[in-house]
Amino acid sequence: MKFPNLITIFIVIVVLLNSCMKDNLFKPCPYMYKLQPSVFSIGIDSETCSLLSSLQNISQLAAPVAIADIRAQLETGQVSTFTDAGFDQFLNKLYALDLDTTALVAAEITILNVIREYLDPPASLSCCNGIGLPATDADFDLSLNLRVGTSSFEYEVNLALNNSYSCDIFDIECDIIKIDPLSGTPIPPTIVLNKIGCVNGKQTFSKLWLDFTFDPTGDIYDFKFTFRDSTGATLALITETVTF
Repeated sequence: MKFPNLITIFIVIVVLLNSCMKDNLFKPCPYMYKLQPSVFSIGIDSETCSLLSSLQNISQLAAPVAIADIRAQLETGQVSTFTDAGFDQFLNKLYALDLDTTALVAAEITILNVIREYLDPPASLSCCNGIGLPATDADFDLSLNLRVGTSSFEYEVNLALNNSYSCDIFDIECDIIKIDPLSGTPIPPTIVLNKIGCVNGKQTFSKLWLDFTFDPTGDIYDFKFTFRDSTGATLALITETVTF
């Protein structure tokens, strides 16, 4: 029996590798995103890597980004298009990626918020395990995330509580009061932050979107938070003064 020589074997391997690279079979997983430790405990599988690549792909879209733009970007260059059900399923998996959202830039946060607004998913599992209640604004992290590309100065209001606080906190009503009468008026002036689940290990509440009549940058507002249980009863009242 005649065996192929080493040169022939090497040529075959090079051809196969080139073919795989051309078909993106060995496309590296994008590590521009910071993942939660839970991802590494089970390993990064090919589906997770593909989803991260897709998120990286749509993060290049020019603002403002709509769901139709995301769908068009994902379908570009593909042999077929999504069914509506298939597209929703893909977005659910994309949104469920266990990312460290504190490491994301504004455009990436905007895209995930646009996806969340479209899907309107139920809250993920909660990570509260205590009985105490917040007492001051030092007991939570408040983030105001601008919707990149917005023409009406839209913000996500995001409040994250340490998991040591009570699971009885169902939602948070917030009155936004401008300190300077000439500042942009919040629309509406009263919002409700609903629980979206456990994010970065914290019990998280969010509202999409809070609008302003004009750019609030540099303006000062009092955010008066009313922490409520499932019956609407008040559990805690805290005011935080915010400069945009």
